[in-house]
Amino acid sequence: LRLIVEGADRLPIRLESFDAWEGVGRAIDMASARDPACRCCVGRMFDWLDGSAGAEALALCGRNSVQVMARAGRAYVLDTVAQRLRPFGRVESADGLVRAVVPTDRGEIGLSVFADGRAIIEGTSDPAVAQAVYDRYIGR
Repeated sequence: LRLIVEGADRLPIRLESFDAWEGVGRAIDMASARDPACRCCVGRMFDWLDGSAGAEALALCGRNSVQVMARAGRAYVLDTVAQRLRPFGRVESADGLVRAVVPTDRGEIGLSVFADGRAIIEGTSDPAVAQAVYDRYIGR
């Protein structure tokens, strides 16, 4: 209702949730999470969604993470990915996802690998570092 009455420009930038069962509401201020130089948040340019990214790795705004895309046509079996990662550290598997924490020369890095081969590399915002971690642990 507030959006309709006041317009989008007047809304605070925050994440709100309400637990109807418990009657508890929560709000997290998200204004400081927006990177003023972010092409998506500010520029509303969604290169990866519209297919024009032209890159295999892209830093994610405000997350100290990089998304790495799999090479086209490569098949990934998540059970095989999990087995490959187990000797290096903690591994968790869920439907459509393998999550692991592996060692690097920069400390531990998190990997979330999806069934399509795409991965989120957590612990760096450098696409080159993320690409190297992906190549080492997942393979191209």
